[in-house]
Amino acid sequence: MLEFFNYSFIVRAIIVGGLAATCLGLLGNYIVAARQSVASEMLAHSSLAGVGLGLLLGLSPTLFGIVFAVLAGTYALVYARRSELPNDAISMMFLLGGVALAILFASKATNPVMSFDSYLFGSILTTSWSQIYGFMALSAMVLSFVLMFGNRLKTLIFDRDYYESRFGNSKLLELTFAAMVSCVIGLSIQIIGGLLIAALVVIPVLCAQQVSKSFRSSMLWSIIINLLAVWTSIWLSFSWDLPTSSLIVLILIGTFLLLRLSSRQRA
Repeated sequence: MLEFFNYSFIVRAIIVGGLAATCLGLLGNYIVAARQSVASEMLAHSSLAGVGLGLLLGLSPTLFGIVFAVLAGTYALVYARRSELPNDAISMMFLLGGVALAILFASKATNPVMSFDSYLFGSILTTSWSQIYGFMALSAMVLSFVLMFGNRLKTLIFDRDYYESRFGNSKLLELTFAAMVSCVIGLSIQIIGGLLIAALVVIPVLCAQQVSKSFRSSMLWSIIINLLAVWTSIWLSFSWDLPTSSLIVLILIGTFLLLRLSSRQRA
């Protein structure tokens, strides 16, 4: 067991996995409360389109992925709300468009440094220190945002009229939140994978809702469940040579089912 920590790539995976799990667990509660769960998947697929373009141009796929996610998130999470069109339908359109563009760009990329599959399914065990430093900076921003504006954001989600009567226009807060979520998802693509990243946003919140009685405790439980799922998956992946991202999702789903059954029995 101790030799598990002797490998530097394992240590890097534990650190970056913990940072991603914490950020996604925090922000996921606001996304689920706002009934924007589909948007998290849309952001991931939009980010994949940017990754494909980055591979095609021979430039930073991660940077392009973040830019595409921010653009899609800004529209879908902020401006689409003010449209007469159904918000979930717009998110689905962006989701499908992101997949289509990602496949198109990736198919034309010649000799990319990183394969497109590594962004689809994630590669947490190949994480570099530069990625960790980037995630540390982003995690500090996310934590600061939640501490400073978390209560306002919760008020906006549950009672928009009251928020605007007390604090004024909500557009800046919505834009900041959309950019924050987009950056976290965009940076997590290479770690968790674009096809599965939304699981760390939505499922831990569903799990937390089975055992928590307040929004704050739900946030705490979401982080704990995410951390346990990610770190357990890294250990199982190392021990049994299994794909880490798939294990994360399956552990999260299994946790939800167990907690759901337990809560129903208590009721």
